[in-house]
Amino acid sequence: MAVDDPSNCRPNRCRIATATRFGSWFSCFIALGCSAAPVTSPQNPQATLALPEAAKTLSLGRRQVAVAASPTPLLERLASEVQQFGTVFSSREDTPVYHLAYEVNDTSKVDILASYGAILSHTHTRRRLLDVDLRVGSYELDNTHPLIDSAYYQGNAAIAWDDDAHESLHNTLWWETNQAYKKACKELIEVRAQRQIDVASDDQSSDYSEEAPLVHLEAPVALTVDRADWEQRVRSLSALFRGHEHIHQGFVRFELTTTNRSYVSMGGHRVQTGTTHARVSFGASGISDDGDELTRSDEIDAHDVSGLPNDEHLRFRVQHIIEDMEGLAKAPKAEPYVGPALVDGKAAAVLFHEVFGHRVEGHRQKGQIEGQTFIDQVGQPIMNSVFDVYDDPTVSSVNGIDLNGFYRVDSEGVRARRAQLIEKGVFVGFLMSRMPIRGMAHSNGHGRREPGYRAIARQANLIVDPSRVTSREALERALIDEVKRQRKPFGLRIGEVTGGYTTTQRGDPQAFVVEPVMVYRVYPDGRQELVRGITLEGTPLSLLSHVLAAGNDFAVFNGFCGAESGEVPASAISPSLLLRQIEVSRQPVSGQRPPLLPAPQIARSSGRKP
Repeated sequence: MAVDDPSNCRPNRCRIATATRFGSWFSCFIALGCSAAPVTSPQNPQATLALPEAAKTLSLGRRQVAVAASPTPLLERLASEVQQFGTVFSSREDTPVYHLAYEVNDTSKVDILASYGAILSHTHTRRRLLDVDLRVGSYELDNTHPLIDSAYYQGNAAIAWDDDAHESLHNTLWWETNQAYKKACKELIEVRAQRQIDVASDDQSSDYSEEAPLVHLEAPVALTVDRADWEQRVRSLSALFRGHEHIHQGFVRFELTTTNRSYVSMGGHRVQTGTTHARVSFGASGISDDGDELTRSDEIDAHDVSGLPNDEHLRFRVQHIIEDMEGLAKAPKAEPYVGPALVDGKAAAVLFHEVFGHRVEGHRQKGQIEGQTFIDQVGQPIMNSVFDVYDDPTVSSVNGIDLNGFYRVDSEGVRARRAQLIEKGVFVGFLMSRMPIRGMAHSNGHGRREPGYRAIARQANLIVDPSRVTSREALERALIDEVKRQRKPFGLRIGEVTGGYTTTQRGDPQAFVVEPVMVYRVYPDGRQELVRGITLEGTPLSLLSHVLAAGNDFAVFNGFCGAESGEVPASAISPSLLLRQIEVSRQPVSGQRPPLLPAPQIARSSGRKP
């Protein structure tokens, strides 16, 4: 199990968002010709689904990052300090330090929140946070060796903004390094004691991998934005939520964040990166007449504020939420269902993130705590042979949509690179940090963390890339054919989702949950009916075996994913998928009555008193 807080008491969970934006990048264009393409069912290799093959267009953007001519004063100072303290602590005879790294994240953020045409908050903050990564023992066995009650939250410290505050920085590094050393020595004693009483693990790989020192210098970024302009824009957009009966709360939020990261190690790493993240988010909530909670949200992410859309497009997105809320308020409740379904691209991306992505994070294959669903599946087919799946942090956009999971260097100073996970339906590998596992001794640049946490293997840009795709129309016809073949009264189309989570530890169900918000019954005559109140759930190996075909409509899920190493930005990309079988259950009901009085805007327009 993995969570985004120190208590480690919740399952892996992701907050998700759709995104649309254009950028100027180098693009790789992939196109396939058109011909009939049979799709084989993994459950029955003799069964095929003959669908017309469509052209596939998947444009992968790779953004050019500005290179710095020289390191910043902060990076130079950190490099000097890490060598000084590294020499002192590595020469101790009792318990020497073999790895010491400092990371400073200098973050500035503008955050403007509006509701019903009024500004609720407008803040501009800046902070510099120091993380100390210190290891005692050896690469083979150190203080981070996984135990049943291992804690990934380690805290951090604020440091001065002023680059000239050398004495303040030196004092903070001195104190935090001393504290980290004492803590690491205590942890190593516990590790050695636990190994004396525990049964030996099947995986005897080392605790940390030796990686070549990396020097990577990007130009720093600065936060520049017309705050007054954005205040007016979110105020105006939020006013659109007024006067709608089933919308009891509505908001629009603008966020712009810059992060300048400095990373150094006693082994020679010198890394500085500068990133900008812009986001506009919209949300509405209410209660239906029969007591169901109604929610609908949307977000747009970009690598810079200039990448956000114009007001006309933003109004369109808000209006779309309003229309969806009105439709949900009138929609009938759905009932539990097992049968065929068409999962739209964004929902399919979330599905793969939860069903597959978390289970192939390398650290979950080590020790006896995790379920290790795929540890013995390497080299084995796990889904339809037309599917490739990989994770590539170096992709900055897909079809013009900026990706949250883009980065050049991970949290452990390793250059990011593509990790192939499924090739022609065969499982081939894992996402790796610098924690080795049996058969994979080195990182592939996926060690990630939120400041204050210890880095582990995490998803970045998970891409579902089938070699054969078909048109949306053909997928919809195939869904109806499957409904008739199974003699079901209807199939389901899963549209937008609000999020999802999964459990991966032994003792817990090896299951996932995805929370759809826009779900449609699809009847044999082609008619579609919006329904509400269901949860999509299941087990990973079963669901992967039920994927029959893919569309040519690649879509992006952008969000923030929480696990043991905190909350990190992540993306997933998938086309629409046709599944032979899914299972849905009823969502919990709130039991709340609708408001006793009409909303003030409704009351004024109707002449009633609020």
